[in-house]
Amino acid sequence: MKKILKFSCISGLNAGDVIISEVLTELLHTNYKVETIDIINSNFDARSRVENPSEYKVPESRPIRNVLARHVRKAQYILRHKKTLSKKISEADIVIIGGGQLIDDYASGHMLFMIDEISKLCRKHQKRLVINFVGVSQLMKKNHKVILRVMLSTDAFNVRDERSKDRLLAISRSFSRVTIAPDPVLLVSDMRTSQCRARTKIGINVMNLNRITKQEVQNLDTLAANLSELSRKTGLGLKIINTAYGEDLTIAHRLKLKLKCLGIEVSEINVFGINDVASAYSDISLMISNRMHSGIISLSYSIPTLIYNWHPKVTSLLEGIAGDQFSNMVLQDANANPNEVIEKFNRLKHANLPSIVDIKKYEIKKFVDETFYT
Repeated sequence: MKKILKFSCISGLNAGDVIISEVLTELLHTNYKVETIDIINSNFDARSRVENPSEYKVPESRPIRNVLARHVRKAQYILRHKKTLSKKISEADIVIIGGGQLIDDYASGHMLFMIDEISKLCRKHQKRLVINFVGVSQLMKKNHKVILRVMLSTDAFNVRDERSKDRLLAISRSFSRVTIAPDPVLLVSDMRTSQCRARTKIGINVMNLNRITKQEVQNLDTLAANLSELSRKTGLGLKIINTAYGEDLTIAHRLKLKLKCLGIEVSEINVFGINDVASAYSDISLMISNRMHSGIISLSYSIPTLIYNWHPKVTSLLEGIAGDQFSNMVLQDANANPNEVIEKFNRLKHANLPSIVDIKKYEIKKFVDETFYT
């Protein structure tokens, strides 16, 4: 059996990234032996974090610290990991980069550095390289040659949305060979069938939007009050679904406490990987999500889903998935204004979500078949 070596984001900090990688493995494992390595050699013990839920502080981004971190990581790669990765790549038939990556040069820029290093090793060992289902952010001009060099080393380069491809085309017309396929997490419902339960809950997924957006858009007191009103008006209970375990968990616990102070019962469930998905989403009637992949998982099960538009990648991905239902899936109010939520929920209930999702599932499978099985 041929071997695939896959580089993905599987540290455990963000279950959405882990699930992308697991979906890819399940798509390929029938015909290939798949080994997965975390692309930035990171490891985060999410289960221990849940068991010891102390306040989580995100390190402040500082230019000098970022420069030092970049040099330290490069040194660690050269001294500790490069030789091992070179050997593993030499033993593989195909090398994949993909599964949660946003190709960027933000902060320490380690993601782009590692993608470039892997592509160099593939050229050295004359191995087939496929980059798939990645997003691309706006790259600094000094890195345009890097991403072009990487692309020219690939047998296939696939991005998950139109805007990612547009950013690449703005660098060079050579990127016209890049293809687009939707996020593979949409296939999760084919792999883990939802358990038969009554859909009696509003699913809630939260993150620290104020820190991410650098604006005061989120107020947990207002959010708790709005969720309480939504529960009352819809007759649905509330369920927090955690899919990332850094600061998100802290915000979720604060929200849960505020809801309890309002006399609202709320359940909570943690998703660590693909095997947790079906039970987490099986009783959800409406999903309100901050994390993009928490929302894409619910869309996979054709659950009416609203995702707060906190980053251009949310808009890019939803435009590609939702088509003419795009505006009904984008949540404009970070605090889940009940009028906006109920209006869009009612529209989505009458949309043909299974048909929308099935079309995108076909596009994903078509890309995988053409790339790995033709």
